[in-house]
Amino acid sequence: MMSIIKNSRLKVGRYKINKYIARLLYICKKIKEIELEKAFIGGEDIFSIKEWIDITGDFKRGSCLLKDSFYVDFLNKFKIKKVEEISNEEIKNTRYYENAIYCIRVTGHYFQARDETGVLAQAKNFLRLRNEIIANRKSLELECANGHSELNVPIVYKIFDSEYFGIFDGHHRLAISFVLGKKTEKVIILPPRKTYLQELVFKVKQTKSRKELYQPIESPEFGQGWHVIRKCSDRLQLMLDFLKEKDLIKKDLKILDLACAYGWFVSEFIKRGFRAIGVDKDGMALKVGMAAYGLNKKNLINSGIEDFINTQNEHFDIVLCLSLLHHYALGIEKCSVREILGRLDKITGRVLFVDSGQVHERWFKKSLSTWNDDFLINLIKENSNFKTVVKLGHDQDNIGTYKDNYARSLFACLK
Repeated sequence: MMSIIKNSRLKVGRYKINKYIARLLYICKKIKEIELEKAFIGGEDIFSIKEWIDITGDFKRGSCLLKDSFYVDFLNKFKIKKVEEISNEEIKNTRYYENAIYCIRVTGHYFQARDETGVLAQAKNFLRLRNEIIANRKSLELECANGHSELNVPIVYKIFDSEYFGIFDGHHRLAISFVLGKKTEKVIILPPRKTYLQELVFKVKQTKSRKELYQPIESPEFGQGWHVIRKCSDRLQLMLDFLKEKDLIKKDLKILDLACAYGWFVSEFIKRGFRAIGVDKDGMALKVGMAAYGLNKKNLINSGIEDFINTQNEHFDIVLCLSLLHHYALGIEKCSVREILGRLDKITGRVLFVDSGQVHERWFKKSLSTWNDDFLINLIKENSNFKTVVKLGHDQDNIGTYKDNYARSLFACLK
């Protein structure tokens, strides 16, 4: 935290520049309307959303829409009760209160509040403002006192390559507008910037600087012009169908996904009650999984595959080795194909799921000239104790830019 906070002079300067730009736009009457459904919440005080997430570790805030935020939740939680009837304990049991207290810990204040008493007063004033606007006793546009803003309209920034916006200033006013049923609101729009998740994705080695997601992410800012390379759900269904057929859909099973990328499969297996972990050497890809799927360091391990396997003294019931095996044949990874298959054999208790680059793909026609289905089945059997290797089907990722690639066979290997 200290490394982020200590550069506060630079952050203050950047914050003031944004405020100055907003003021100029306001003077020039560059005020536009945006749809409130398409607004993301932003950072706190002088800290951008990225900096605030780095401080708090609250990855969920990275792509949180206003409608799903703790601002709106707080207003809805107390929409029936009179402010005077709401206890301090009720307010303390909200994310709005928790965020305000954390903000004081980091910055020393939350608007005018400096302590718990001040936060409770701030929270009640937030509710009173909503009530007074409902009763037509106060105008939301003119409510700019108590440190909320020096302008009459909120400030947002355009989200990079999308139809969405991030809130720079005016969370409370926009939240009130939303709960009052307004569809749009007048704002000042700053130049575009990336969301926290977009910044992470652009740094992943697999797709660096390209508008591509290696695995699916259900977040609105990836809707416009973004391509999902690996559909994943098709292979997951093939695996689940096979496990069901073998009566292996049991919640106590341990699942390991090697070279898990963001951790999409880890997340999906956890949702179904399995104990799953993923391993990948790209720490940025794992960070995407934490932000996009809510995974944590217990679910994801930043390590090379061979280094991880060499430290394991236990078996995993189910092991996933997806789009990895051919890396050993191409010399991308440390050891040989035969060696990695032997190591996979040692840590797999029941089923090993494998898919790999194959000869039918344009980019492997020469380098993997013998790697068809039969070759892979024999390769696995000859270098492990897996007696049965069953082809379950193939992925459906051979579309668009990748129409001449992928469509890789997925195999289930049993001892």
